[in-house]
Amino acid sequence: MEWLGGFVLGFVADLFRSVAMPASTEWINRRIPSARKKSNFEENKLTLEIMEKLKSLGKDPDLAKHARDDADQFMSVLTSQQQAFVENAIEVIDSSFMTQAEMNNEAGRRADVAEKQMERAIVALERSGWMNEAQTTALGETQKRWREYAQSQASLVAAEYEGGSMAPLTYASELEYAAVSRAGELKRMLDDMRERYGD
Repeated sequence: MEWLGGFVLGFVADLFRSVAMPASTEWINRRIPSARKKSNFEENKLTLEIMEKLKSLGKDPDLAKHARDDADQFMSVLTSQQQAFVENAIEVIDSSFMTQAEMNNEAGRRADVAEKQMERAIVALERSGWMNEAQTTALGETQKRWREYAQSQASLVAAEYEGGSMAPLTYASELEYAAVSRAGELKRMLDDMRERYGD
């Protein structure tokens, strides 16, 4: 019976966090002018920062208005170092008027871009001159196994939508995520070698 008490307590706490706290913050912002003014200022400042960041990335600054609900998270993605994730976040916001088929095609294109970034990282490692023959062989074998893993992982995630129109989108998005992560690992390896063996 203890688990039931814990479950009910957890449910009530989650309900309070998701319903009562945002509602009370909104109520305070409506009733207290200085709180409302501060909230509006912070929101507008963040929106302007997002617009500037989008502009610097060569994207339409007006996309910022679609990111208001998750502005903090969107901004953190925009300022991250992984370009493929930035592109993905922008396109997710911009895709509200895309058909499912268009979103599937776009996800496939992004997965291809991420794959090319990863391949460039492999070539850079191989041409660096800092890897011996055993390392080069091990890298090739690792990549073969990584590819099998990435495809299996993408199939696992997409299985939730098996037979549905979202399955290709989910599969491609998972492949993109895996390739971006792998490219980051390979780049870190290259950076470490450059530190140890570079000029």
